Formats: sequence, structure tokens, C-alpha cells
Amino acid sequence: MVGDADRPLWQAGPMRVNAGLLTDVPPPVRRVLGGIAMNAAGGGLTLSLLMVYLTQVRGIAVSTAGLVLAWESVIGLLVIGPVGTLIDRLGPVRLMLPGIVLQAVGVVGWSLVHSATGAFVVATATSITGATIWPSQSTLLAQLTDPQVRDRVFGLSFMFLNLGFGIGGLVSALVVRDGDATRFEWLYRIDGLTYLTLAAAVLAVRRHAHAVHAGIDRTQEDGGYREVLRDRRVWLLLIGGVVMFTCGYGALNSGVPIFATTEAHLSVRWLGIIFGANTFVIVALQPLVIRWVRGRSRAGIASLVGIVWAASWLITGAATLVLPALALCVAQALFATGETLWAPVGPTLVNAMAPDGLRGRYNAVVGLQWGVSGVLGPAITGALLGQGLGTLWWRTMAVGCAVGAALLLLLRRALDPVTDGRMAESPS
Repeated sequence: MVGDADRPLWQAGPMRVNAGLLTDVPPPVRRVLGGIAMNAAGGGLTLSLLMVYLTQVRGIAVSTAGLVLAWESVIGLLVIGPVGTLIDRLGPVRLMLPGIVLQAVGVVGWSLVHSATGAFVVATATSITGATIWPSQSTLLAQLTDPQVRDRVFGLSFMFLNLGFGIGGLVSALVVRDGDATRFEWLYRIDGLTYLTLAAAVLAVRRHAHAVHAGIDRTQEDGGYREVLRDRRVWLLLIGGVVMFTCGYGALNSGVPIFATTEAHLSVRWLGIIFGANTFVIVALQPLVIRWVRGRSRAGIASLVGIVWAASWLITGAATLVLPALALCVAQALFATGETLWAPVGPTLVNAMAPDGLRGRYNAVVGLQWGVSGVLGPAITGALLGQGLGTLWWRTMAVGCAVGAALLLLLRRALDPVTDGRMAESPS
């Protein structure tokens, strides 16, 4: 019988592709992936709504709401350094579990926000706990997975994350009503409760994770962050990623909801559908992309992401001219295509560079891409959209993504064929 690995992709249905991709994934990793998907379903309820909730339900100015999102990332930047060190010393699970529980409390806290002061308080709490979860999760998945399947695991993690986001987004589209504060509040409460499913999944693998962490050579930690910051590859990936993420993810969740409801004059109920288009493409395309990236330059694919995102911003701009709902759905579908390209190669690049004893610190440093872009993206977006400069906003984002792509292309020269993915890695 011809196996899925030998079957042409155009003959393999999505379920067959997904089943084949999970074949070599260890059971502990599958449990974590399941927890990620369940938690993401709650995140999807609120993912695209925070700026709308703060501005149109709680009456906070657009520029102030943008600063709230930026402040959240600033706090994350302040704690990410110690977090990386603690991951390497204590193991990812010991940091991740309390972070998840406290994050659940923080997310529920958004339902109680009625002023800018309250928004800054909740943003501070969720940013501190969130900063412990993401680098810990990346380190945990890397430690539980052999090098030759890490790209697949990180790609699947992203796919399951977005599957959950998509389900939650569709539910929110059915539930939310313009200006109905009670419905928004319940969405945040339910989102907070879903963090407990991720906590349960991590608890289920803690013994195995602790055993793996205990076997790591601790002498690698001697150089600490000095060793990480001496790595030129880290700087290239970090700087290129910051530019591209600032004009990509940093502007997406903070800007598209406002742009859609003010510049394109769509109802808030369209947001779930628009972001649902993004999620549908990720879930449908990710299995194919995971296979396509094998043997190709990870740095080259990372650069391609910026080009695809630049094109998506150009289509976003067209939403003010014709068929706004359709244009924004197409733009999000194209943006999602870029996301599926980044998902298997971005985290894999970091963990291919990192020695085991410094893996937490490497993930923390490169994770600054998210923190810095999370500061700059919402701040720039809030400033431009708050002044009614929608056209300048999307044009700036398009140019920025293209610049980020050029910077990431320089990374290829600094990578050996194994780290770049052009040559297969050996099992650990």
C-alpha cells in the first residue's frame, strides 16, 4: 500500500495529510498540542475584539487603547530576560504551569475593565504571565521532540492554535453585538476558563518533561546571555523579525478591527468572519506547507513571508475602494499563507541554533520579536488610525514587511546547511 508520505499531495485529503504528519509525533507532544488547541478556542473568542471592546464598548480613545497594547508588550520585554534564565535552570513546565493559571485570572480581568487605568492594570498582569508561557512552550516542545521532526511539530502547533482560534472566532461572530458590554464580558470569562485545559495538558506530561530537562548538560549555561548575544545569527533573525512582525502581527490585531469598522465601515460582527478566513486558510494549508518546506532554506522561506504579508496589506488598502468585506477576507487569507510559511521555520531556526543548556535563553531573546513588535505595532497603528490616516497606515505596513523580508534574507549566508534546513538533522 502506498503510504501518505509517498502519495502526491493533490491526491491526499486534509485528514490523511494531518494523520501522516502526526505519525512520528511523540504522545507527550500530542497532549500538549491538544491543550494548545482547546485553549486557543477560548482565545479566538476575544482575539480580534480587544481594541473594539476598549474603544467602542468602554469608551477609551483609540490612541490610548493602542498604548495599552503597547504597554502590555513593554512589560513583557522587561521580564523576558529572567524568564529565559529560569526556563533553563528550572525547566519549562515549572514556569509554564503557574503562568497559565495566573494568565487565566488576568484574561477574566478584562471583563471588569471600565477605564484606561483598569486596562493598563490588566494589561500589566497578563503581559507578565504571558511572557512565561510562550518561551516555555517553545522550549518544552523542542525538548520533547527530535530535531528532524521539530519543523513539523511547530507547524502543527501553529495549525492547532489557529484551528482553535477559528472555532472561537466563529462563535464570537454569532454571539457579539455592537455595544453589548455583557456579551463581551462573558467572552473574556470563557476565554480565561479555557486556560485550564492547557494547564491540564502540561500537567499530564510534567514527569516526562522533568526527566528530559534533568538530562541536559548544565555546563552550557556558564556563558548565559553573553553566549546568546555573541551569536550573530540571533541578531539577524531578531532584527529582521522585529521589522517584519511590527508591520505584520503587531499591526494586525490592533489595526484591522479598527480599520474594518471605521475606514471600511463594516459591522463588528464581520470581524469574526474576516479573521475566520485567516484561520481557515491556515488549517487547510499548513499540512501541505509543512511538507513543502522540507529540504528548503528556512531563512529563504522566512524572507518570503515578508513579501506575502506586504501583498496582503495592499489588498487591505483596497477594502476602502470596493467590496470591503471580500477584500479584507482575501487579505487575511493571504496573510495566513505567510503565517503558514513562518510557523514551521521560525521556531525551528531558533531551536536549531540553540544548544540544549541555553535553549530557554535563545527562545527568550528571539521571542523579543513579539515583544518589541507588540510595542511598536499597536503604538504606530493607534497613532495613525487615531488621526484618521488609514491610507498611510496600510502603506507603511506594506513597506515595512518588504524591508523585513530583505533583512531576513541576509540570514541565509550566516547559517550552515543543517541549521538552515537544507540538510537533514540527525536524531538527538
